[in-house]
Amino acid sequence: MKKMSVLFIAILFCAGALHGQETDREGADASSEETPVEEITVEEIPVEETVVEETPVEEIMVEETPVEETVVTEAAQGEGFESAEEGQTISYSLRRNKYFLESLHLKNLANLAIEAGEYEQSEEYSAEAVRNAELSDLYIAEQLKRQRALKAISEARSRMAWALTAEAPKYYPNEYEKATGYFDAAITAQTAEDWDGTFENSRLVAEALAGVAAPPAKDFVIEDMPKNPAKYTVRPWDKFGDCFWNIAYWFYNDYYKWPLIYEANKEKLPDSNNPDLVEVGTIIDIPQIDNETRIGMWDSGRPYKR
Repeated sequence: MKKMSVLFIAILFCAGALHGQETDREGADASSEETPVEEITVEEIPVEETVVEETPVEEIMVEETPVEETVVTEAAQGEGFESAEEGQTISYSLRRNKYFLESLHLKNLANLAIEAGEYEQSEEYSAEAVRNAELSDLYIAEQLKRQRALKAISEARSRMAWALTAEAPKYYPNEYEKATGYFDAAITAQTAEDWDGTFENSRLVAEALAGVAAPPAKDFVIEDMPKNPAKYTVRPWDKFGDCFWNIAYWFYNDYYKWPLIYEANKEKLPDSNNPDLVEVGTIIDIPQIDNETRIGMWDSGRPYKR
């Protein structure tokens, strides 16, 4: 009985030992498992974006100076003097002169310079554009003066020619002498491109001749002129009134055909651009206008009849 008890205790001891070993083995297995590592998340700190605002630069604009339509109005002139037409405006070609076009070109360059950020260059272009616009205004004003002066001296020339047909040197010597002085002064001013002086002296021609009476209506015939001569020798103005204006009337019966004679002889003049300067003794050609026959030189010994 005692042996059975010892054996039973021994069996329990072995079973406990085995259970302990199994428990130790499970603990070892459990400790051998990999311990999970907690993942560390690094949060990205948002960086605030710095926006550099571009300061707007005010665009420099070169305004095109509007050119007002210039109306030429003149005071009433002496009797027989035709004044400039009222309501005359600046022509398209005159308005778009070289200075005006240059101002537009510079204006565009100024704007392009601003777009490229070249502000100092833009200011220089702008200043030049304004300067050329001002030069354009001065040029237009000068050309209008010139047009007015040339019209005035043409009318004065017509008035002087008319005075000769009225025999003003004989019946109105004082008036004619005064008008001649004004006309000569107008020619001198025109040569010097003094347009104000040209206009004023031309106006005074008509004023000086205002009291000269018109001659009786008659066919104007210059003595000793062949019918159709091809050439003519210029005679003194103060005695015969020789000028292209009168010569055209003598040969063509039409004052306004004087440019035909002038164009045919301009190279013979001291100044080819000035039809008023015709030297005494110059032999000029008389061109055909209706296929008429023109032969030889004007001959003072032959009568002339248109």
